[in-house]
Amino acid sequence: LPQIVAAMRAHAANAGVQEKACCALINITFSDDARRQVAADAEALPQIVAAICTHAGNVDVQQSACRALCNMTSGNDARASRRQWTRPGCSWLLRRCARTRPAQP
Repeated sequence: LPQIVAAMRAHAANAGVQEKACCALINITFSDDARRQVAADAEALPQIVAAICTHAGNVDVQQSACRALCNMTSGNDARASRRQWTRPGCSWLLRRCARTRPAQP
């Protein structure tokens, strides 16, 4: 996980890297509270926020980043609420992602 976050940080202007990194985070953090916390400890949340802001016009980055953000800030463990609300920008981004999420077929 630290390598994914490092790649996001090093290649912040590259939409492809941001999308693929967010996709990796989606898969790694799906239904796994421990991995969600490891990703949060690696500072993945601020990088996801940065990807959303930097690539506001890129639909693929927006969708992947919003899904990664939703995965990372959910969970049933005791630290889930801290992941959700203590990182800069997460509360308004979660609301934005919920509003813009594509309808499921």
